[in-house]
Amino acid sequence: MGESMTFAAAPRLSINSRSLTRSSAATCMRVLIIGGDGAIGRALKDRLESRQDTVFFTTRRSVPAHGNAVHLDLASSNAATTRLPQVDVAYFCAAITGFAACRNNKELGERVNFFVPSALARRLAGAGSRVVFLSSNAVFDWSEPHVPASREPRPRTEYGLFKAKAEKEFSALGSVASIVRLSKVLRSDDRLFTGWINDLNQKKNITAFSDHHLAPISLAETIEALVAISQSPDSGMFQMSGA
Repeated sequence: MGESMTFAAAPRLSINSRSLTRSSAATCMRVLIIGGDGAIGRALKDRLESRQDTVFFTTRRSVPAHGNAVHLDLASSNAATTRLPQVDVAYFCAAITGFAACRNNKELGERVNFFVPSALARRLAGAGSRVVFLSSNAVFDWSEPHVPASREPRPRTEYGLFKAKAEKEFSALGSVASIVRLSKVLRSDDRLFTGWINDLNQKKNITAFSDHHLAPISLAETIEALVAISQSPDSGMFQMSGA
């Protein structure tokens, strides 16, 4: 864990971890996506279904419109005991990602980003599933570049703190758990940048951050890496950022 590697399927993507070893005979899997309504969850679902995998996904909608949808609100009092399907791999994509949202409601942020995912992961791992937790480079303090995966987390935000605490719980599950630390994942229609473009086209002023730097990765690259992890017998800590 913590060695340097380059993910060959996406040459602009740098992952700090051990090399991924692809399974020689990939078979169709049963997969659960915690957070199927989010951008990453939706894209991952589409990609896995294109491989003919059977994909279950959670949604906060009270009446799911899809047969494989599972109602789950991580903020609810009974979320940790929600009945989940038996699967080969479970991806944890749901989170409260806003720094301000986690700072302004620490109890909710900790529940959604740490307590409930950790409890669900223990149940799934106990039932024989592999679990993949989507974490963040916010577990570090951004004081230096190219931080190795083996470095102890030093978060500066509540969001980063909750992710770091969840990482520890997932790591305790052993070889059935993989943790993927992501930098900023961007879509082609990202609202922040499309909003800036629209405002600039209308001769409006925009307000940008001056104290936060990004090494963004595309949504497509992120999805391909997550699929590769599900196909590989390797586990552990993976770090993804723009090279």
